[in-house]
Amino acid sequence: MTPFSRGSLSFDEMVAFLKEKKLAPYKWPERLELASDLPLRGDKIDKQAVKEAIVGRAASVEQAG
Repeated sequence: MTPFSRGSLSFDEMVAFLKEKKLAPYKWPERLELASDLPLRGDKIDKQAVKEAIVGRAASVEQAG
């Protein structure tokens, strides 16, 4: 997600919102990734670059313990 002007969003706040909307828990995300900007390819979001960045961060977190 990219930040918006109303402040930040925590994982717990997101989960509370999803519970309030009665979304089934199996549909909840495992984590929340925030970014100040997203990589673009032309005028569209470069989904492959986003995926690679998230996978890279997840791998470094796993290695750190």
